[in-house]
Amino acid sequence: MDSSTTIAYNPLKMATDKLIALCILMLFSPVIGLILAGMFLVSVFRPQDRGPVIYREPRYSQGRRFYILKFRVLKKEMLQQVQSEKEHSRTYEKDITNLTLAGRYLKKWYLDELPQLISVLRGDMSLVGPRPWPETNYKNQLARGVIYRKLIMAGWTGPGQLCKGRVPEDEITQCSKEADMEYVARCRTSSPFSLLAYDLKLLLKTVHTMLEGKGIFD
Repeated sequence: MDSSTTIAYNPLKMATDKLIALCILMLFSPVIGLILAGMFLVSVFRPQDRGPVIYREPRYSQGRRFYILKFRVLKKEMLQQVQSEKEHSRTYEKDITNLTLAGRYLKKWYLDELPQLISVLRGDMSLVGPRPWPETNYKNQLARGVIYRKLIMAGWTGPGQLCKGRVPEDEITQCSKEADMEYVARCRTSSPFSLLAYDLKLLLKTVHTMLEGKGIFD
């Protein structure tokens, strides 16, 4: 099979993604309620933390531009700077001083990513796959001839994300690329049920990573 051929979002994976995403949202609904209440209370006492609860940012999934949803973790002025410079938030989120008080806890436990499950329900993303990259990063990668993000649905989590904590910091980028490309190859060759089993394994590893609370610089 041509390695440049788009990989179809098979019906079993699609149906399972939507079912699990809905279950996670229902399971975490009390947590989401606490997040919203916490962000409101913090904003009452910290004017610098006021601003939209959720923000949208353009990303790419299987070569298609869409808007990813996240709980806002950046201070209002930092988010405005990101938008005015047409940058992406990840660069600024690595500096803890740019985060709201609530945002520090959301990043620590990866809870700012929960709204992306709505993107899974809408069919913009899969639960598992290479993470959706910002436009500049995505186009730079294509220019280097690395096209796998153009061929497959982006994921809420993915094998590349799980490199963090397993390899030294300076090796994470290469580890993520290799892990993502291995997953793309698996999507081409595995049966739907075999791929489902692998996706579930990665989701369980993701839950374990979240519970470790080491996501502050993700």
